Amino acid sequence: MNGDFDDIFKSFDGAFSILDSILKNPESIGVSRLPTVLVSSAFPPADIYDDKGDMVFELAVAGYKEDEITIKFEDDYLKLAIVPPTGEHESRKYLQKGIKRCEVKSKYFVPSVKYDASQAVAKLADGILTIRVPIREAAKPRDVKINISK
Repeated sequence: MNGDFDDIFKSFDGAFSILDSILKNPESIGVSRLPTVLVSSAFPPADIYDDKGDMVFELAVAGYKEDEITIKFEDDYLKLAIVPPTGEHESRKYLQKGIKRCEVKSKYFVPSVKYDASQAVAKLADGILTIRVPIREAAKPRDVKINISK
């Protein structure tokens, strides 16, 4: 019985290994670039957290330049697009190709009722893109004094 499960896991492992090699080297299947949807679900790696009410995104975008990255807010979503130059390294004969330099489109839910996208700020430093979207003043927690009449 255990042998059956071992075979199944080996099959999955082999399939994921093949997929990983295709994602790292799309030229191996005769294309220069994979469709965005194949890469966008897990790329770029992101941390999203609350900092004193503000929503903060930290995205690992090492290797991309500021002019290749576009950030916009639309319909309660932060939309990130990365478009690297094409043909930049086509003449190279790779021995190993593991660095992703692909077009990326990602979106993240940022409810406009709570956060003020017009006040968002972004900075790119050391391969990390940080986007801070401040909480709206009206959405900040506040104490309300209750007057009890006697």
